[in-house]
Amino acid sequence: MSDLLMSLQGTINLAVRNAASSPVRPGAFRHVGTADSCEMELSVETVAQNESYTGQRLQVGELTLGKSGTLNLTLKDWSIENIALALYGEVITVNSGKATKEKLPDGLVVGDRIKLAHPFVSDVKLKAVDGSMLILGTDYEIESTHAGLIKLLTTAALTATVDYSYAKTENLGIFTRQPPERWFMLDGINTDRDDEHVIVELFRVKFNPISNFSLLHNEGYGELPLTATVLADMSQTKDSSLGYFGSYIQKAK
Repeated sequence: MSDLLMSLQGTINLAVRNAASSPVRPGAFRHVGTADSCEMELSVETVAQNESYTGQRLQVGELTLGKSGTLNLTLKDWSIENIALALYGEVITVNSGKATKEKLPDGLVVGDRIKLAHPFVSDVKLKAVDGSMLILGTDYEIESTHAGLIKLLTTAALTATVDYSYAKTENLGIFTRQPPERWFMLDGINTDRDDEHVIVELFRVKFNPISNFSLLHNEGYGELPLTATVLADMSQTKDSSLGYFGSYIQKAK
């Protein structure tokens, strides 16, 4: 009999739970991309009972009070959807457009750097109060077209208005939605044996906000370390052999 060794890789997929169906079923799945790690931790809460008649207080029972689980993912794919999971955000698309006569903040002095209302700008032009065009490089500098950051170099620029174009963007607020719940599925393959596949499903996982959102990466690639609580899906059939949490499935020999 040969040893059954396992070295798993595979695609991690998340789906919005379709709460309108009974039992709840997953909607369309989304592949989360490259992940460095995927770990599930299961635990039970117990209370022990010791006897009281031998003088040794021997444990004679253990009662299970609860069952819980945690899913830990370390994602390398910084897609806007993955970041939305991490930040409890909702993706909002802002179409490209043009800003005209945008006013600058009050109380500016020469040398101040101001941010325009939109990022990813082009064709930036400043107009003085009398309507004359200010000169790029003399009256103002564009420090970052990506951030929409402008440095004001003369007194005429302090009271100017700004015309510019801006690109289409995807915006993501922080803590703008409820904690996201997803249906989790790992479509795994044993890389030690190409013909062995494993499917792991968790019916209901609730993602926690990211605890370490690293914004500078001096060495290597950035990571999105995500943690989710594995919750019981009480919509699943009571007498189902798969229970309320999930399943581990492999093809029968």
